[in-house]
Amino acid sequence: MAKALLPSGITLTSTGKFLVDKTYKGQRYVQSFDTLALAEVYLAQVKAGIATVTSTADDSATPMTVRDVMNRYVDYRVDISKSDDASPRQYNSYANALIDHFGADTMLDDITMPMQKALYDAMLSKYSASHINSTSSFLHGALQYAHERGGMSNKPERMGHVSVAEGRKRFISDIEDECADNYLHDNAADYVSLYHFYMDTGCRKSEAFKLEWADIDFQSNRITFWGNRTKTGKSRSVSMTKRIKAALRQLRLERGATQSTVFGHLSLRSFENTWHKMRNALGLSDDAQFVIHAMRHTCCTRLLANGVDLITVQHWMGHSDIRQTAAYAHVMPKNLDAAAMALENHNQPQGETWAQNS
Repeated sequence: MAKALLPSGITLTSTGKFLVDKTYKGQRYVQSFDTLALAEVYLAQVKAGIATVTSTADDSATPMTVRDVMNRYVDYRVDISKSDDASPRQYNSYANALIDHFGADTMLDDITMPMQKALYDAMLSKYSASHINSTSSFLHGALQYAHERGGMSNKPERMGHVSVAEGRKRFISDIEDECADNYLHDNAADYVSLYHFYMDTGCRKSEAFKLEWADIDFQSNRITFWGNRTKTGKSRSVSMTKRIKAALRQLRLERGATQSTVFGHLSLRSFENTWHKMRNALGLSDDAQFVIHAMRHTCCTRLLANGVDLITVQHWMGHSDIRQTAAYAHVMPKNLDAAAMALENHNQPQGETWAQNS
């Protein structure tokens, strides 16, 4: 049965049961039924305040398997997401990986910390720190979800967290930018405007493909990324560069009448494949950090390098914490030189400068 047809408070479990899980006036009602009709009757009784509590939540809840909790937790994450475009697909990769590792029919109370650590160790050599931490958070969230609903008696613990080493943010150099631009013009011309868009707006990969023509105001020269389609859930606006404005006007003439999204004629999967081919063609196949997201790093770096203040850059990039923005400052040693020059000039007798004496 499609999830959309089920009333709020009723869930179809992997065993085919219809589970009512509803809180009314501080009392939690949890009961399983063989048919949807019986579940709906019970739910109506709960809402009317006349349902009989036959057992406590812990007694009436059914212990969950890994498959049970993943099926339910993926739907739960979609339901609570701030994004209108949230879908199970973005969480299924985590769920499937965890099912493969622990076993679909493994009871949650049988998952030990050594089993979680084995998953952690296996991922260390294969995935980035951010992916490992995201998987860890997803697993902990799923186990916590089950524990709160009586599907797991043991209190869940986190399997581990990988510290992201402070280091150079991989941005695209001017030479790499020129080479990439030339490659796309010669081999994938349809993606040139998208490449420029990423470089000049610093938007996230998915934000470009969710952008609608209604989000672009050519008169005020603004592009708005609305909160229901951003990672942080917050809206932000950026100004258009001349090349972006010209490219978007041309796309509007060519595609505006047939598609609501700006880059709806392009495919994210195809762009990722094109990027992979381009990386090889540029001799960067061994550079794992030369990825699409590097264009976002590049935009942030260029803004700061050209004297834009941190607060403005934070808003432009949509960083939730200004420390994320400040992390880019160390890639610009010329700013340190300028700071030293300012101090030297202050220390010189009036009328002299460091530049004159060096």
